[in-house]
Amino acid sequence: MVIVHQPGTVASEWDVPGTGQTVADFNDAYRPDALVSIVVFEQALSDELPDWNSIDGADLWEAVQDTSVDHYAYPEPRLIRATASLPSNIETYHELICYQYARLIQLAADVTHEGFLWKRYSQLKDGEYEMASITKEDKYQLQEDFGVCVYCKTEAKTTFDHVIPTGDGGADTISNQVPACQSCNSSKGDADVIEWCKERGEPVPRIVWGKYLKQYRDQLLDDGTLAEELTQDDRERWDGVEIQRTVTDRIRKRYAN
Repeated sequence: MVIVHQPGTVASEWDVPGTGQTVADFNDAYRPDALVSIVVFEQALSDELPDWNSIDGADLWEAVQDTSVDHYAYPEPRLIRATASLPSNIETYHELICYQYARLIQLAADVTHEGFLWKRYSQLKDGEYEMASITKEDKYQLQEDFGVCVYCKTEAKTTFDHVIPTGDGGADTISNQVPACQSCNSSKGDADVIEWCKERGEPVPRIVWGKYLKQYRDQLLDDGTLAEELTQDDRERWDGVEIQRTVTDRIRKRYAN
């Protein structure tokens, strides 16, 4: 699927033609105040507009509307996310970090086949591929348009949330902070971001995931526990974690996984 338009409207206010219902009504597993994205099937788009990949911005949406291509509205959290159960062969914290970072690479590359993920995992595990520094995450944050809360994406940025709470050893630096509205910041409080996002039924934002993984790895290194076997509690905590990349104009044409 290809994202062709982001109207800036929330799901509860976007009517689905001919149904008398809204996008929120059809997607009750997601927040009704989630922003809507409009998508089309790539094959249908290519059939009608063979050069669609060279059309920019609002021009693409206008071009789609001039064709017979069907388009569909979805709440943003339903798009561009990666979900995974923790494989049984992931046994140590080192393997866990390598696997989760490989998922992050897979998401960034918009690659869906498992071979890519496991190749990156093996390279990370064997030291043939290095995790990028936390500085890269800081630069990524500056490059993206975080004019709204990184968690709910619908409220004005008013505070900075500590990805890893300072009470749990998180640093009071930009490398451990992301923009967050007062409501989300207060709701998360000192909670673990993985557990908090799971409780909300929402994926962990990509920028949060990148910062969390790198700092978690550093904590394990400092504690000397990186090579230790995963506890059952930690295995359950990391199982099925969803990752979501923020949808921006720069990636509006990327596929919804």
